[in-house]
Amino acid sequence: NPKDLLARSENQDVDYSPEVLTVKNVCQIPMMKEMLKRFQVAVSVAEDTAHPKLVFSQDGRFVKNGASASSWPLFSSAWSYFSGWRNSQKNAPFVGRFQHLPCVLGKNIFTSGKHYWEVESRDGLEIAVGVCREDVMGLVDASEMCPHGGIWALSWGSAGSQPLTGSSGSPTKQEPALHRVGVFLDFGARDISFYSAVDGAHLHTFSCPVSRLRPFFWLSPLASLVIPAVTGGK
Repeated sequence: NPKDLLARSENQDVDYSPEVLTVKNVCQIPMMKEMLKRFQVAVSVAEDTAHPKLVFSQDGRFVKNGASASSWPLFSSAWSYFSGWRNSQKNAPFVGRFQHLPCVLGKNIFTSGKHYWEVESRDGLEIAVGVCREDVMGLVDASEMCPHGGIWALSWGSAGSQPLTGSSGSPTKQEPALHRVGVFLDFGARDISFYSAVDGAHLHTFSCPVSRLRPFFWLSPLASLVIPAVTGGK
């Protein structure tokens, strides 16, 4: 009986001591992360959509904005497992690709269901991730990277994070600083949400249309990002 259950719950003593509350909060965070990872999908970039200044690792999961791989300083040993680098300018014609903004789309095309992926930044330079319609490659100005332009994305860097809405605003500072963001696209709810992949904290949610959507990535000058390998989910 729901009334009996409610009465029992109201009569129970609740321990509000700081020690117990701390444990409860810590326990809630892994549950959120595990829920999201149930819907995790493997995402990689589609080089044929990329601005020519972007370069990639062999597996399409590491992206850097730079003139050419040879002009950069040596990478740390953390990146030594990448066996080779490709410049998109040498591998794909200028058809259906970004020519004005340093962006690239994911290979994935989503039309239904729930999908989750993570993106990591390790240099503190600003990047933006989210989803977009497939017809955004002709955008010429960064102010068009917003829902009105067919892009639903969150940018973040050392200054903090902010949703790309087309209007200027101050980034929200996160403590600790964001290094990995989770993107959760839910066609049933018609929205896309962003989370800190470290602690599961919610960052922002956009309403988005039910249509063909693809992962979207933007990188500021010299910035790099990595799409971590899927460790669970589908």
